[in-house]
Amino acid sequence: MAKDNLFELINSLTQSEKRYFKLFSQRHNSTGDSNYYKLFEVILKQKTYDEATVKLKLKNEISSKTFPVEKNYLYNLIIKSLVHHHQDANISFKIRNLLTSIEILYGKELTNQAIKRLRKVESLAHTHHKYEQLLEIYNWKIKLLFASLSENGISDEIFDIIDLKKKAIQKIENSSKVEPFYHYVYKTISHSGKSRNKITKEIISEIKAATKFVNENETSLESKINTYISVGLIHYYYGNYQMFFDNAEACLHLIQENPVFEKENPFKTIHVINNYATGCMYLKNEKEFVKTLTLFNSISRNSKNKAVRTKSLRSYYINATNYYIKTYEVKKALLYSEEFLKLIQQNKIELDDGYKSAFFYDCSCIYFYNNRLKESLRLLNDFFDLKVSVRTDIQSAAKILNMIIHYELKNFNHLEYILITTQRAIRKIDNYYEFESRIIELFTKLINSGNKKETVEIFKAFKADLVFIRLAPKEKKALEHFNYEAWVNNKLKE
Repeated sequence: MAKDNLFELINSLTQSEKRYFKLFSQRHNSTGDSNYYKLFEVILKQKTYDEATVKLKLKNEISSKTFPVEKNYLYNLIIKSLVHHHQDANISFKIRNLLTSIEILYGKELTNQAIKRLRKVESLAHTHHKYEQLLEIYNWKIKLLFASLSENGISDEIFDIIDLKKKAIQKIENSSKVEPFYHYVYKTISHSGKSRNKITKEIISEIKAATKFVNENETSLESKINTYISVGLIHYYYGNYQMFFDNAEACLHLIQENPVFEKENPFKTIHVINNYATGCMYLKNEKEFVKTLTLFNSISRNSKNKAVRTKSLRSYYINATNYYIKTYEVKKALLYSEEFLKLIQQNKIELDDGYKSAFFYDCSCIYFYNNRLKESLRLLNDFFDLKVSVRTDIQSAAKILNMIIHYELKNFNHLEYILITTQRAIRKIDNYYEFESRIIELFTKLINSGNKKETVEIFKAFKADLVFIRLAPKEKKALEHFNYEAWVNNKLKE
């Protein structure tokens, strides 16, 4: 079904924004009986947009010919009301409004009043690292300086302003040098898995050079945060989890020291908390990890933005599930995962297919660890049914888990087919792991095993393989998506 922009906009409004729009629309209509407000109320009551029903309910007020015009007018009026409602909501809005007032005062030749307001807006922009807006402010300083020229001519102050402009431009340029590295590193790791990609030495050296700007305070606050994240992700990429944690911690402290940034950049804040939680997971620091759950809870409770609430709540459950999978506290992992699954099934939280696929894989592992094999297989099939683009390391791990589940369920005939398709799929992957070859060999031997004694010897040999695999920096990363050692140990106990 095609999306309707007006329906989506109305559906996104908070209660406060709806109340404000009602008052705002009344100011634009003296009778209080406008067609566009009736249109607003009808659409507001719909759970899914049905234009035919809307037209039918308003057939006496709005003709089919004028319906698109009324919709467009309503859309633009809502946007205007949101601009008014949020005009003091963040620093950038405040600066823009102050600059507008300065332009009005300048047009009325009230130069002294404009200069007074300019001092206020300059302090505001400088405090909050708004260097692009500082450039506009410095241009206004020069313009107002000329407007207030005395008979003595131009003041030396203009050269000081030009120097400030140069410094602001340099900080903007430094920030622009840092930004691409953040996106490159994040994309490289998140799209295909940290161990199958190459973050080149050239990129690393360029990022290290960019950190100079951060250390010398020659860049914006957001660029500082992006640099901490980039450097941290490189440490994560190479398995230096203590350094990854340290960078995430420094980044989180930087945000918490700047509450305005935290308020105005909730998604970046959630991203940083996610990194900190991941660092805690790898270091098995439960005390600090629990604090991240509190932070996610606080954001989801207090934010008025539905998307922010959804992302923070999603992060709460996904991080909790991942932490207790990593520490192999399988009962706790099951508790969090089932709570989250219930919320998804009740449509109380929305997940795109990318997040769903990763979560379904994690749930499949959790059910397996809790010896609920049929449920594990069901969730894994849900993972495969989504048919979305998933990181190659997760795809491979899912195919291996599929073989393990069918082996445990004694579906040996089907397992032979799965083994062939999995082997083909893995061989198509660039830079596939030696571990993946060993797991294929394992199941080939298990299928052909003649008796229990031979099977035990096969598992013993594979357990020894795992010890050597863990010693290889690249290979040990292949073991992060499933607890193969626990599974092998359980088989040897049987």
